[in-house]
Amino acid sequence: MIGERTKKKTFPKPDQFTAEVSYFSDCVSNGKQPEPSGREGLADIRIVRAIYESARTGKVVELADFAKKDRPSMKQEIDRPPHDKPGNGKS
Repeated sequence: MIGERTKKKTFPKPDQFTAEVSYFSDCVSNGKQPEPSGREGLADIRIVRAIYESARTGKVVELADFAKKDRPSMKQEIDRPPHDKPGNGKS
């Protein structure tokens, strides 16, 4: 709000979960390795554990480099329309 004026912006609501389920089922059906892999999850866990350790000790926790060949790109994006809210009577 600026002075007495307000400005409202709206953005489209993406449906990330539907896209993830669609992508994963396509990988299972076609024998493809999904991205992110378990290695990506392991990297996340290492980072979270280092954060906790740093908070506990008050010291910097250094981590070894993460081995990762490819990074996700925008061409992997899957766009699905948002779904209706539960309980609205639509199926």
